[in-house]
Amino acid sequence: MTDEDDALELFADGFGCSQAVLGAYAPALGLDFGTAMRLAAPFSAPLCPDGLCGALSGALMALSATCRSDCVTPAARADLRALTDELSDAFRARLGSLVCRDIVVCGLRTAAGMAEARKRGLIATRCTPAVQVAVELLEAQLSRLASGT
Repeated sequence: MTDEDDALELFADGFGCSQAVLGAYAPALGLDFGTAMRLAAPFSAPLCPDGLCGALSGALMALSATCRSDCVTPAARADLRALTDELSDAFRARLGSLVCRDIVVCGLRTAAGMAEARKRGLIATRCTPAVQVAVELLEAQLSRLASGT
């Protein structure tokens, strides 16, 4: 199975979008799966504020795990910022927004919002593709980082 398959399976199994993305990459990043799930949990609906898409948040967490020097130097933070901007810009270009509410077309923070999203099939038609896009873009960045380009 690929990391994308793993992420989509985790999401289908009920993990949040950020958990699915970070969880798929946890072993390769040297993260314990349980720790990764706990770290990513607040960034998935319905726990997250109506802000940054959780799938993108999970991808950014995975990306930051590759940061050299624990991102303590200005150069390392600048490098991570450039990668973050690149990933975010590509995500926005593919899905039209970085914001969960805009992508899903309803708020997922409340029980009523989650019920509406499920009733309208938005989890399958909006959230699952967001997880897929986040993983595709992350995979491309990680491949470029590994190859040094």
